[in-house]
Amino acid sequence: MSPVKPPEAQDGPSDFDPGDHRFGVWGDCESGSGVIGSSGGSADVPDDPVAGVLGVHEQSGGVGVAGHARNVAGGTGVVGLSAGGVGVSGRSKGTAAGVHGSGTLGPGVKGASDKAAGVTGTGGRDQPGVAGSGTDGPGVEGRSGNGAGVSGISTGSGAGLSGASADGAGVSGSVTGAGPGVAGSGLTGPGVQGFSAQGDGVTGTAGTTGAGVVGTGADGPGLSGTSTAGPGVRAHGGGTAAGVEGKAPAGPGVSGTSADGPGVSGSSTKGDGVTGQGGGQGAGVAGTGVAGPGVTGTSATGAGLRGTGGGTSAGVEGIGSSGAGVLGTSTRGAGVSGSSAQGVGVTGKGGGEHAGVEGAGTSGPGVSGTSAEGAGVAGTGGPDAPGVLGTGTGGAGLHGTSTSGAGVLAESADGAGVSASSTRGTGVSGASGQGVGVSGMGGGESPGVKGTGGGGPGLSGSSTENVGVLGKGGSGKAGVEGTVTFGPGVLGRSVQGNGVEARGATGLYAKGTSQAAYLDGDVTITGTVFDGASLMRIDHPIQPEDRFLVHAAVESSELKNVYDGSAVLDEHGRATIELPEWFESLNESFRYQLTAVGAPAPDLHVSRPLADHSFEIAGGAAGLDVCWQITGVRCDDWARAHPLVADPAKSAEEKGRLLHPDLVGRPVDLSLSALVARAAAPPEPDA
Repeated sequence: MSPVKPPEAQDGPSDFDPGDHRFGVWGDCESGSGVIGSSGGSADVPDDPVAGVLGVHEQSGGVGVAGHARNVAGGTGVVGLSAGGVGVSGRSKGTAAGVHGSGTLGPGVKGASDKAAGVTGTGGRDQPGVAGSGTDGPGVEGRSGNGAGVSGISTGSGAGLSGASADGAGVSGSVTGAGPGVAGSGLTGPGVQGFSAQGDGVTGTAGTTGAGVVGTGADGPGLSGTSTAGPGVRAHGGGTAAGVEGKAPAGPGVSGTSADGPGVSGSSTKGDGVTGQGGGQGAGVAGTGVAGPGVTGTSATGAGLRGTGGGTSAGVEGIGSSGAGVLGTSTRGAGVSGSSAQGVGVTGKGGGEHAGVEGAGTSGPGVSGTSAEGAGVAGTGGPDAPGVLGTGTGGAGLHGTSTSGAGVLAESADGAGVSASSTRGTGVSGASGQGVGVSGMGGGESPGVKGTGGGGPGLSGSSTENVGVLGKGGSGKAGVEGTVTFGPGVLGRSVQGNGVEARGATGLYAKGTSQAAYLDGDVTITGTVFDGASLMRIDHPIQPEDRFLVHAAVESSELKNVYDGSAVLDEHGRATIELPEWFESLNESFRYQLTAVGAPAPDLHVSRPLADHSFEIAGGAAGLDVCWQITGVRCDDWARAHPLVADPAKSAEEKGRLLHPDLVGRPVDLSLSALVARAAAPPEPDA
C-alpha cells in the first residue's frame, strides 16, 4: 500500500506534480535526481539481483521501473550510468521486454557507451534481444564512433536484429568512423533481415570507402532479400562504386533467385549495371534461369552485358539446360558483343543439337564478329554438325566482310567447313573489297567449298565484271565441285564475263550417263575438234513430233572446202563461173567436176582454169544446163600453222591405249578417255 505522503527529498521540493500516477517510491528534487539507489553487494543468483534501485510489479503487463520525462524540450525517462558495467539492465521471464521505453518525439530507449555497446539485450526463444517500434522515426537507432551502431546476435532460430516500421526504416544505423552502420552475422540464418510492407526491407548509406550494407554468412548468404513483387535487395552506388558488392571465398559473391523476374538486376547511368569478380574457377557473375535466361542485360545505347575474363577464362559464360546459355537482345546495337585482345571474343558450347552461339537479328546480322588479326567468327563443329551455321529468312544466312583477308573462313577436319541454308535468300554470301568474298579450304578428301541444292543450284556465283565462282583445287582435285539431285551441280551467271570458265591441261572435262555435254546456243571453237563422227540432228521434217533426222558430215584426209552451183551455156556453148574475191586467199589445189543435165555433152570441159576468182566451161550445146563443183584445200594462215596429219603416231603416254577398246575386245580401263578423266576430273562424290 502506498503511503499517504512519501518522504520528501533533502534538497527541498520541486514543482513535480505526480498527478494521477500511482507509485511505490517517489523522490522529489528541484535540480538533482528524484531517486538514487546505491548498492555495494552482489548476488550470484540471476533471478534475485541486488540493485541500487529495484522495482517489482506482480501484475501482468506491469513495469518494474518506469521513468517519464515531461519536458518536451528534452529529458530522459530512465538514465543509467556505469563505469564498467551496464547502465540500465532489465530481465524479463515472460514474453515482455526486459527494458521497455516509449518515446513520443525522441527514442524510447537510448544507450551510449565509449567502448562497449550502448544498448544490449538478450532474447529468449523466438524473441529478439532488443525490440523497438517507431511511429515516425526508427524503432531502434544506434550511433557509434568506431564500432557497430546497432549489433544483434542470435544463437537460436530467431533474427539477431529485427526491425519493423510503418513508414520509416525498421532498423537504422549510423557510424562516423570506419565501421558499418548496421552489422549482422548469422551462423545458420541471415545476418541481417528486414521486412517492409511498402518500403525497403533493409537500407544502408555508406561513407567514402565503406559499404552501405555488409553481410557475412558462414553457411548461408551474407545478405538475403525476399520480395513478392519488387527486388529482394536494392542498392544504389555513389560515384564509381557498385550498388551491390559481394565477395565469397568459395561460392558466388552475389546470388539472386526469382520466381518470375531476374535473380539479380543492376542499373547504372554511367557504369556497369552488374559487375562481378570470380575467384579460382568460379564465375564473376553466374545466373541460373528456370524458364528464362540465367543472366540478362539490357542497354539503350551501350552493351547490355559485358564481361572481362582473365587468362584463358571467358569474360561471360552461360550454361543453359535447354535454352540459350547467354541471350542478348538489342533494338539498335549488337545483342551480345565480345572483344578479346588475343583470344576469342565470344565462345559458346551447345548441348545436343543446339548451337554453341546463336543470334537472331531483326535488321542487322544475327552474329557479328570483328578481329584485328584473327577470325571474326570461328566455330568448331562436332560429328555431322557444322562449325558455323547461319539461317536467313530474307537475307544471307552467313555474311562475311573483309578489307584484306577472307570475309568468311571455315576449316573442318571431317564435316563441312561452312554449311548454310536459307528459305528465301542466299545460304552463304561473301563480299570483299579487294580479296575473295568466300574462301574454303577442305581437309582430306573434302572440298573447300561444297554446295548442295534441293531445288536450286548447289553453288551459285554472280559477278558484274569478273568471275562468278573461282575455285582452285589441289593435285588431282577439283577446284569447284557441285553435287545436286535435280538441278545443276555448278551454275555460273555473269552479266558481262563468262558464267563458267575452265582452264587447265584439259580445260573442261565432262562425263555424263546419257550425255557428256548439252550446249543450248551457238558454240565457238578456236582450236581443233576431234570426234568419232560429226553428225547433224534435227526434228524430222515430215514427222517432227515423233522422229529425228540425222546426217553425217563428209570426212577428208585434207582440210578441204567444197563449192558447187549450176550454169546455162550461151549461144557459143560457153559459161563463166564467178567465185568470191577471197577464194584464192582461202583455197589452193583446185579440182573440178562438170555434169550435163537434160542431154549428153561428151565435149563438156573446163576451158579456162581458175584465175581472178573465176573459171570458164565450154563444149556443150547452146542453152544446156550444167552443174559444176570445185574443191580446194585450205591455205589460210591458221591452216598453214596447223597442218592436218592424217596418220599421226601416238605419244608415249597414249601408246597401248585405245579410243574405244571395248569395240575390239580390250578392257575399258585401256581407254584414252579414262586417262584424261583421272588427270582432269574431280573425285567421285561420297555415296
